Amino acid sequence: MDAGIVERVEEGGAGEVGEVHYLAHHTVIRQNKQTTKVRVVYDASAKRNGGPALNDCLYSGPPL
Repeated sequence: MDAGIVERVEEGGAGEVGEVHYLAHHTVIRQNKQTTKVRVVYDASAKRNGGPALNDCLYSGPPL
């Protein structure tokens, strides 16, 4: 947070426009790797309160 890359967001904060959306994520730790032992995995298929997931809203293009 000190580097300005991530910022804390309080729900119901001043200046919000429309709805607030979050992209669920978790870390995967692999002890047996020499490089990149930790990586972040995003869950774009997560749904909240019956609403659409990010994957539901993205255009995937025609089948190839």
